[in-house]
Amino acid sequence: MSVAVRCAVVLAVLASAGCGPVTACPAIGYSRTLLVELGAGWPDEPGRSVRVDCQGPCPDPLATGGRDDVRTAELTGTSARIDWFEGTGDVVVTVLAPDGTELASVDTAPEYERVGGTAECGGPMEATVTVPAP
Repeated sequence: MSVAVRCAVVLAVLASAGCGPVTACPAIGYSRTLLVELGAGWPDEPGRSVRVDCQGPCPDPLATGGRDDVRTAELTGTSARIDWFEGTGDVVVTVLAPDGTELASVDTAPEYERVGGTAECGGPMEATVTVPAP
């Protein structure tokens, strides 16, 4: 094989290195969902809600002032769903009586797992927190 052919082969190999299929990811800001569940032993009482206080950085670009450190949601049966846009770090989850009295709380670092999308492009994330009965 001539030197010119060898050089052409080497250049072709180098040119194609790193040129594989390109993944085009959608321009979507995936949310994080915190599922709050009541542990065993909670009495059946309508009208309760949960409050989630973010203890770490929880910027939310859609919130006034660019932050959203506290979210609340009504309990549906024994669970509630809270959507964050960038919620990370420790949270304090508090179960509230219909009159706003704090019934129980738990301080935790939710472990989010991807529940859709792809490994290359990311996707929505979910974590579950269980609040034990008082």
